[in-house]
Amino acid sequence: MIGDKYSFWPLTLNSVTSVHQTQIQQRISEVSDSIKKENIELETITKELDSKVKK
Repeated sequence: MIGDKYSFWPLTLNSVTSVHQTQIQQRISEVSDSIKKENIELETITKELDSKVKK
């Protein structure tokens, strides 16, 4: 009887974990994209500054 009562737990935990992992992966992608954008902006600013300094 007790086994039947708790047999759904591993399934529930696995599905919660996979949803959580998916959310974490999405967040990592968002942060990664944001960092790439920041890097591109920094490179652009650096090039502009370099060109002004060299003049």
